[in-house]
Amino acid sequence: MRITLIANPSATGTSEQRIDRVRAELADTIDTEVFVTASRDEAVARARDATQHRHDAVVVIGGDGTVNAALNGMLGENIDADPADLPALGIIPGGHANVFAHALGLPREVPQAASLIRESLTTRQSHTVGLGRANDRWFALNAGLGIDAEVISSVEDLRQRGLPVSPAVYLAGLAKSWVQAHRWSSPMHIRVASSNGAVHDLRDMVFVIVQNTAPWTMLGDLPLHASARASLLAGLDVVAMESLSAATMVRILGSVLTGGGIAGDSGDAESSRPSSARPPRPPKPPKPEAIVLHDISRIHITAQKPVPVQIDGDLWRPCTELTLVGHPHAVRVLAPAPLGLDPGGHG
Repeated sequence: MRITLIANPSATGTSEQRIDRVRAELADTIDTEVFVTASRDEAVARARDATQHRHDAVVVIGGDGTVNAALNGMLGENIDADPADLPALGIIPGGHANVFAHALGLPREVPQAASLIRESLTTRQSHTVGLGRANDRWFALNAGLGIDAEVISSVEDLRQRGLPVSPAVYLAGLAKSWVQAHRWSSPMHIRVASSNGAVHDLRDMVFVIVQNTAPWTMLGDLPLHASARASLLAGLDVVAMESLSAATMVRILGSVLTGGGIAGDSGDAESSRPSSARPPRPPKPPKPEAIVLHDISRIHITAQKPVPVQIDGDLWRPCTELTLVGHPHAVRVLAPAPLGLDPGGHG
């Protein structure tokens, strides 16, 4: 049994000591190649090599950006890959938000996370989940166009000025992005095809989030929702808005910070994991400012001028056209058994 361990030393919660602890936890029983990467491209290349050499798993120590890099290395251009022919994905949370790890119910601490990976590999147990693809880039969490991406750009600018990442910095980035909306905003036309064949046309949208899972993001330990019904076991969810007025922003911010979400469908949705403890509460209706569509297979977005784009929390190039496609049963993950995800063995 062989695994590739990809560590991002620049991730907020990843230190040399953490990497050494993970190595010690895994390498005593599993043939482990460890790579401390210096860039996203290197992480992509290491995951691609692990796939080509048919390693049993790619384990990431880092945040959502490193997870995204590993997934893009593992799948690449192979949109029809059989998950059984790919390494399974393991995650040791080491970033700032760790949204995908939260959605999968993964433990934060190294001993527990490493033990889960070791046990899953030993028993050859994994779970198959869906992914999204935006043009030529895979995503596990979401893709955002408009203020969602512009906030990330503003936060990066504040970080460059020496401010540490914190909820306050994100709120400052939101305020800065909203004030400067005239600089980056552009009306978008969104054509959506659902899994049942229905087609929807949304015009003059100024903000859109396409989700593969919930939550949308994390503010410290608080999960924030756009569409809380988004699931790794279904198609993509689309949340679109046609206004960023002050009144709209106040209502949406209040809803998000109190667990309601942009879509207003908080229900029973801490994550995409089904709850066995109690039946889900019926979803609330969408906020009047939001258009919400569930279980979507394909989305085509055009804009009059380039709009900012983020994919899994990383800035992408601004664009005037973007096609997003849901790919169910795309990759196997090493996650806790109670998740209710589709089983997929290694062999």
